[in-house]
Amino acid sequence: MSKRLYRLFTALVSNGHELYYLSADRTASVSEKINHQRIRAPFHQRENLFFWLCFSISSLLQTLTCARRHNIDRIVVFSPFYAFLSLLPILLLNVPAVTFIRADNMKHSRNRLRNSVFFLLDYIGIRISTNLVFAGESLARTYRRRFPIGDKTVLILPNSVDRKFTIDPEDKQHLRFQLSIAPEEFLLCTAGTINRGKNFGFLIEAIHRLPSGDG
Repeated sequence: MSKRLYRLFTALVSNGHELYYLSADRTASVSEKINHQRIRAPFHQRENLFFWLCFSISSLLQTLTCARRHNIDRIVVFSPFYAFLSLLPILLLNVPAVTFIRADNMKHSRNRLRNSVFFLLDYIGIRISTNLVFAGESLARTYRRRFPIGDKTVLILPNSVDRKFTIDPEDKQHLRFQLSIAPEEFLLCTAGTINRGKNFGFLIEAIHRLPSGDG
């Protein structure tokens, strides 16, 4: 379970909600109010095309079954693709869907066939969503240009920085000493999968163009 999901779940539980969490992976129990249900599909370890086809079919059926059985009030997903996988309860049971969008799906690959399929699925996922929550203004503008969002409720919720992981100044200087980095040297660190969606190339180019010195 990612940090974003964990924070969302704990916030919902603290406000008195009961959750039904559907995923292909096993996950540790966070609260007795979070009911985890696995979506089983063959070739889970390989995650090839056959797995995604089976996973999609299983998700479409299991989301409908879960929504009917537990009288679900709202669906929350972390991409338009997963909103698409919740298509049946959204359309048949009129369950509203909140879709969080934290990255541009089209930047994850240059494969035209893959992007064409995901464009269609994202289009459907956005059309059937009631609310859209973007991680930034620029991402929201990109999706507004690409899809007919119309008068849907759109919110901007930037990724947070958890200050409890801030390093003490003395520990920071000690770490610089261990790595042979001078105190005045400017450092910028990042972490993540190296792909087009992370824009590391753009970040490196932008830093290269920054003026040198204190200005």
